[in-house]
Amino acid sequence: ADNYVVQKDGTYTVYFRPNKDGYEDWYCGMINAIEETIETEPATDTPTEPATDAPATEVTEIPLEGTFKLVGNINGEDYFGTDYTFADGKVTLDTTAASYVFVQEGERSYMTNGFDPTATEVTLYDVSITGEDSDKLMVPAGKATLTLKAYSDGTFKLSYVLDEAYSEPATDEPAEKAYYLVGSMNSWTAEDAYKLSKNDASVDIEEYLFNDLALETTDEFKVVYSEDGTAMTKWFPEGSDNNYGGNGEITEAGTYTVYFRPNYDGFEDWFNGCIMVIINKPEPLLGDVDMDGDVDIQDATLLQSCLIEAKTLTDEQFKLADVNQDGVVNVRDVTAIQRIVAEMS
Repeated sequence: ADNYVVQKDGTYTVYFRPNKDGYEDWYCGMINAIEETIETEPATDTPTEPATDAPATEVTEIPLEGTFKLVGNINGEDYFGTDYTFADGKVTLDTTAASYVFVQEGERSYMTNGFDPTATEVTLYDVSITGEDSDKLMVPAGKATLTLKAYSDGTFKLSYVLDEAYSEPATDEPAEKAYYLVGSMNSWTAEDAYKLSKNDASVDIEEYLFNDLALETTDEFKVVYSEDGTAMTKWFPEGSDNNYGGNGEITEAGTYTVYFRPNYDGFEDWFNGCIMVIINKPEPLLGDVDMDGDVDIQDATLLQSCLIEAKTLTDEQFKLADVNQDGVVNVRDVTAIQRIVAEMS
């Protein structure tokens, strides 16, 4: 129904921009029609009466007559002149999303000439009476004051000013989900010291973690949900006889990182789909040939013995024994280990 309305008979050149990037005087940003100038015959020497300028008709604002209402789709609901009546040429419109409107008097609607859905203040000129809904006035989300004015030449001006941008009503933030490790290491009670934190590195899957959990091979534990830190309302995994560590899952004492997924969407190597436990081992030390966590004289002695007796080192031992990082393990590395030990003593 958005047809271009020709104001005057004549011959026109029509310009069209499919990307709607025309200026304000382009119809809907797409169409612009310019009347072609008709060339006239050259003037003759026949004297003519001197032209007199006709007095310009002054265009003045006049009172609106009749009952004007809004028509359109406002906040997703259709209105057909049954609501939003103008009072003294003004009406307040509170929109939660961009809405489009017309102005109506009885059965007649007032057509606008264009729109800008991003502007906070818009005036639409030359609003003419028509029997059909043509263009639309787009009002962005917010509280807007719409104004309609009539003029003595039969034109109208419809405008709006966006008084304030719309914002979603404040809602109470949901309480953060609280998950705790409970087990033999804390007498099966939910304590803040064992509260898991949200794993921000997991974007697509809800996941929590706990760093540096000290465990012995005899320990057992589960994860519980507790809103107040005392009442344990849900256990993970559900059921009995399925504690982590109850069937020898903890093979060595140490410090672990525990990962937890409350929606049971862990992979096959996750305990019951919800718990993953990884031991935290320190980075191996260069020169720690016997891999006991320390670089000492025993490492120099072991490497020297291996070189003399031509014993084979494991791949990991070879990396740690190659102290000077030249790709070869020899007596120079033994000397380097002895130097490390001497500097530490």
